[in-house]
Amino acid sequence: MEQKESHYMAIGRIYAAALYDAAQRAGQTADVMADMESLGALLAAAPQLDRFLKAANVNTAEKLKLVEQAVAGSVNTLTLSVLQSMARRDRLDMLREFTIAFEEVQRDRNNRLSIEVVCAQPLAEDEKQRIAEAAGRSLGRQVDLTATVDASLLGGVQLKIGDMFIDGSVKRRLRAMKSQLHSGMMAGLKQAGAIQA
Repeated sequence: MEQKESHYMAIGRIYAAALYDAAQRAGQTADVMADMESLGALLAAAPQLDRFLKAANVNTAEKLKLVEQAVAGSVNTLTLSVLQSMARRDRLDMLREFTIAFEEVQRDRNNRLSIEVVCAQPLAEDEKQRIAEAAGRSLGRQVDLTATVDASLLGGVQLKIGDMFIDGSVKRRLRAMKSQLHSGMMAGLKQAGAIQA
């Protein structure tokens, strides 16, 4: 399933980049960005729409009809053109990924990077700012930082920077130590002849 989602994101990014670049050339970036925010909000508020678009038993014409009704008269012609192009290639099932990819393309084009930080305890605003500034200096980009809390991490942080995931949590370190201890004990027992290899 993860591979399929990754494939959807890759294709969504192609459409998103094409739309963003066309909007820039036409001087309609603000309108298209507003369209994409509205589409993203619609899909977030109505998950059944995403399920309908991903349903294999629904034909493309029905999917396009529903999408056109949802955006009728309220989206830029460039946005509508890309949606119709996606429909012609039977890719409306990737609409959610397309809206997510559009945000990524917009950040890329504006030299911005989104970083997600997950901590065991809430970060103070000055800590968030220090992390964002340090990451920005190191990566040479402006950073949009979001922080969430997951008490099960016990300590440390997890970072998601684009497609990269870094797990510096205490929970991960404890799992690694447990695995090493288990491996060491098993090797010692085998060496002592207490168990067979």
